Amino acid sequence: MIDIYGLYKKVPGGSLLIPMFLVAIINTIFPNLIASFGGMTTAMFKTGTMTFAAAILFFTGATIQIKTLGTVLKRCGVLTVMKFAIAFVFGFLFVKLFGANGFAGITAVAFVTCICSCNPGVFMGLATDYGEAGDMGNFAMMNIVSMPCWPMLILAAAAGLKFNIMDIVTVFVPFLLGMLLGNLDPKFAKIVGPATGALIPLMGCCFGSSLNLITAAKAGLAGILLSILFLVLNVPLMLFADRVITRRPGYAAVAWCSVAGIAMTVPAMAGSIEEYAPTIAASGAQIGLCMIITCIVSPFLTKWVVDMWGSPKVPAKKDRTVVKAD
Repeated sequence: MIDIYGLYKKVPGGSLLIPMFLVAIINTIFPNLIASFGGMTTAMFKTGTMTFAAAILFFTGATIQIKTLGTVLKRCGVLTVMKFAIAFVFGFLFVKLFGANGFAGITAVAFVTCICSCNPGVFMGLATDYGEAGDMGNFAMMNIVSMPCWPMLILAAAAGLKFNIMDIVTVFVPFLLGMLLGNLDPKFAKIVGPATGALIPLMGCCFGSSLNLITAAKAGLAGILLSILFLVLNVPLMLFADRVITRRPGYAAVAWCSVAGIAMTVPAMAGSIEEYAPTIAASGAQIGLCMIITCIVSPFLTKWVVDMWGSPKVPAKKDRTVVKAD
């Protein structure tokens, strides 16, 4: 018997990352294979990202009781505000200072897309390993933060275009509906709550089906530099918000710091804006490489933070040493 779950547990965030990279390898060797099946197979492994995300939002909402909502908002609210501040301040500054072509090969579309992004799937995998029920409200907020509407808002603002508020409303609906049903009937929450973990590997497959590892590798030095900038600008500030402001161990903050697969949709959208159109091909490759690197690095950074300051499920390394000694 193969211990698949045990393999997932050995890799931080493995429940999402392992399926993502397995499917990415398949997609790189056979780019049209998954799409060629059509029907349910393609929907399950390629086009179902938004459906799985909506289902996880719905299930997550069902597990949050209104009486604990204040704690949830306190926890995820600070991280959400900090992430938006990072995205908008650094995103606007980059476009204003360097224009569409950016600097050091990093395009404005790639930088703004990545700095606005966070990966709810990676967070859920890490929160399952290290966190507790109160952390799950972050998933709903991260789905809002990671939507393509935010980088498009920054990029479009420079071109004088308008923003569609419905892009935000559609994210809240499944979460609030799940919360309503979960509070009306607590037994409903118990039924759908465990389904969240089962959907994470499927969402990882959908992320992987949008990745071509060869194309991502072509981003080269610019993609690596973009990844470093993303981590340097996000990790310290998010960690500060979690450790200093909310007085939490910090694992949740670092678990926010990776780029989502849905970010890959932004270049195609930004291509409709004339000034960004010439940079779209390079932007897609850079975003893809940044997503790969940050999805690998963030779980290990999160594990380092847990070793330093602990989490609800895993004590800090120094405390583990004391326990063993006793």
